[in-house]
Amino acid sequence: MVLCDHPSIEFPHGALIVGSCNRLICWVSNGNGNDNHVYCLNPSTGVEIMSSGFRRGPLNSTMFGFGYDSLNDSDKIVVIYKTMGEVYTLGSGAGNWRKMEQSVPFPPTQCNQRDYGGRFMSGVLNWLVIRPDGILVVVYVNIGHENGGEFFMPSVVDKNLVFGSPSLWVLGGCLCFSYEIGNLEFVL
Repeated sequence: MVLCDHPSIEFPHGALIVGSCNRLICWVSNGNGNDNHVYCLNPSTGVEIMSSGFRRGPLNSTMFGFGYDSLNDSDKIVVIYKTMGEVYTLGSGAGNWRKMEQSVPFPPTQCNQRDYGGRFMSGVLNWLVIRPDGILVVVYVNIGHENGGEFFMPSVVDKNLVFGSPSLWVLGGCLCFSYEIGNLEFVL
């Protein structure tokens, strides 16, 4: 994939887009299991930033997120593996991942295998996951306070919709949920 006016800038094969914010595109490499780095690129300048290494598990149990922390005026990358969350601040100089004091209360499983990045809205990253008891919930991380938790879906959402390719989206400043049944797609 070639970006903007810089034909020499290309994503590596197997790159998984985590998100974009403040003119930066964030991705993680899927091609090499030993590559435990998250990358950010400014396509207009061609400047690429690579994080220091982090713990990485199987893709269906590792969640990534990227967003802007308005409290500290910084861009942050979040990785959640099992119940542990880690945060990396771009331009911090230290180059280290920090453990979140409060992460997620259970090892989440993502429901949509095509979607690895959290949905960023109002300073919060959100992921649609399946709890160990089979219930569909949204796991969130407030990147300013570097803490997280979960909230349940509205009662109209049946837990059996896990098989309907459920997804989270940000539309018009609202967090939305969509799923497919047959050839129909529903948005709540």
